[in-house]
Amino acid sequence: MRKLLLLFLSISVFALSSCDFIKSSFRHKDISKAFLTSLINKDYPKCIGLMDTNRAIMARFGMDTIKMMLEKARNVLVTNFGEKLDISFMGNSQTVTFIGDEKKDSSNTSTLSMQIENAKEFGAFKFVFDNNNDRVRAFNLLDIKAPIPSLFGFWIFTILSSIVLIFNISTIVKVKRSALKWKFGYYLLIILINVPTIGYNVINGFFFSPVRFEGLLGIGFSMMGYISTYSSFGLPLGSLFALWMIRKKSNTPEENEDSVHENKITETEEGESNITNE
Repeated sequence: MRKLLLLFLSISVFALSSCDFIKSSFRHKDISKAFLTSLINKDYPKCIGLMDTNRAIMARFGMDTIKMMLEKARNVLVTNFGEKLDISFMGNSQTVTFIGDEKKDSSNTSTLSMQIENAKEFGAFKFVFDNNNDRVRAFNLLDIKAPIPSLFGFWIFTILSSIVLIFNISTIVKVKRSALKWKFGYYLLIILINVPTIGYNVINGFFFSPVRFEGLLGIGFSMMGYISTYSSFGLPLGSLFALWMIRKKSNTPEENEDSVHENKITETEEGESNITNE
């Protein structure tokens, strides 16, 4: 009972922390988009209002110096990608570190990447946020500038992944309706044992991983920025094994009936031979 309680508490803490991380990711995404939009429109006071200007390193600079830094960043951005940009979320990660006295010197930050694209090319902008006040601590344009890739291969693999997903779901239904024992174990096999993995990344193309398990009913996908956009599926070994066991189980009673029928014929023949001998 105590172990179950500890497990429940651990899962609850993990779920709550995950919810907080997701909420902060949405907030930071909106702030980053507002920052970039203001930067392109030369609304530097609004950009400064979104920055953590109370930090010691920022306090050393005056407002004029910060505006000059923002203007320089805008010039680099506009020179490379223009003013008409589509801005979308790429990814977010959180870092918590403690240096020396935990109360006095701690760092609780999130690093967020935003994709920027015009009609032909795309790039990425990185932000570092202070999670304590949701202010921008640092930002920079990443050294990424590439043509917008085709999504044709991605959608083809998405269709193939959908077929694998439907196959695994249908196998789960067959296991449920079958006479197999330990059905929960078969459910886990179907969900988890999907290996090797074949996929397509819109930047790097096809990939194959012999030891990568697709634990989401045999499929994997992401659409968070072109760099991370991929679709993949694993060979459904768990489903194939479950179907083999169902077929084996269904053939067993027929074999027993055949053996019983053969025994009856043998007994009848032996009885007839005995009567003949008499």
